[in-house]
Amino acid sequence: MNKNMLWIEDDYYHYQNLLRPLELKGIGISYALTALEGYNLAKKWKQFDLLLIDIIVRLKRESGPIPDIVLEWNQEKHAGVGLIKWICQEVKGKIPIVILSIYDDPVEEFNLHAYEIADVIQKRGLHSTILAETLLKYLGEEN
Repeated sequence: MNKNMLWIEDDYYHYQNLLRPLELKGIGISYALTALEGYNLAKKWKQFDLLLIDIIVRLKRESGPIPDIVLEWNQEKHAGVGLIKWICQEVKGKIPIVILSIYDDPVEEFNLHAYEIADVIQKRGLHSTILAETLLKYLGEEN
């Protein structure tokens, strides 16, 4: 069975090689560069087996209307925090949500204790094999 994940990351082009080991294992990776793009893809969360979300992500990059729910995320320090809260409420623990962050403890920093976060992965010094091993565990695809 093919596994698919959604990666919401505004520095995607900088970090894209980190997920190369997953692609080589046949994992399908969809990505969004903004919270708005992530919202639009995450509304169809049932097609994904894992969500990988960066805390620091821009609200949008294109012009056009923004749903009110997404606009509310501007009240957070980072739009990704609002996105994570919304996704956790939508998904309700049915698929793993992993945070990728430069913050040492984003769950504590942004008071995300009440949300079902499967894991937090630090960006600093991150190596592709470590990221792949962690994500494969949540995808049920152990090495």
